Amino acid sequence: MSVSKPSAVDAALLAKLSGDTQLATLAPGGVWFDIAPEAAATPFVLVSQVADVITLIVGGAYEVEEITYLVKAVDRSKSVAGASAAADRIVDILHGSTMSATGYRCLSILRSDRVAYSELDDASDRR
Repeated sequence: MSVSKPSAVDAALLAKLSGDTQLATLAPGGVWFDIAPEAAATPFVLVSQVADVITLIVGGAYEVEEITYLVKAVDRSKSVAGASAAADRIVDILHGSTMSATGYRCLSILRSDRVAYSELDDASDRR
């Protein structure tokens, strides 16, 4: 039995976001998996895998693998305008689309929830 690796989906998602010229303009700090470099310009985009649910069929082969990601625009500014514009573009790119990942067939990409919150920057003690 051949088992696909979620890292192929991670890479495809990063490529889909990184390849969008409008998002590159709105988020000049780039698209990163889990952690952006400390010196990254802002806004930037972070992608994190938060869940991976696998439904098996007889014989142990994968039938459906549902991977959930948190994709967020991050800005170090007190204004939300830059991050909001990038977040809107992320929705435009992903919601209702598909992508190619080796070993997978993408059925759909859907936005499930909106996430918005402030994070304290320990280095500068700013939000």
